[in-house]
Amino acid sequence: MPVTMTVTVTVTATVTVYFRMQRAGVPANCTTFNALISACEKGGEWEVALEVFQWMRDAGVEADTITYSALISACEKGGQWQKAVMVFGWMSMANVEANVITYSALISACEKGALYCCLLFMIYYV
Repeated sequence: MPVTMTVTVTVTATVTVYFRMQRAGVPANCTTFNALISACEKGGEWEVALEVFQWMRDAGVEADTITYSALISACEKGGQWQKAVMVFGWMSMANVEANVITYSALISACEKGALYCCLLFMIYYV
């Protein structure tokens, strides 16, 4: 099985487990959603990661530093620097503190987008 197919199957399996949890009446918490988003990030599924984040919001579960860092990393790995910067903005508006992992992923996203002015903005305002 090719690597990309294995990764997609893994993300699909992870999301399937989440839906089984929901059907069984097991409430999802921040750790649940972080695991889902991290699986999407590792699987290169940035769009699914953002969708899972919306599920998290819809469920009324508050995101933490790990959530936002994984989302930023998923966008970065998918070449979506605009989305990574947008997620960082959400994080700032939610008053969730960034850490070295957050900043590393954001810097990498900006670098891939050749956004050195974005880096300067980040340094100045953060």
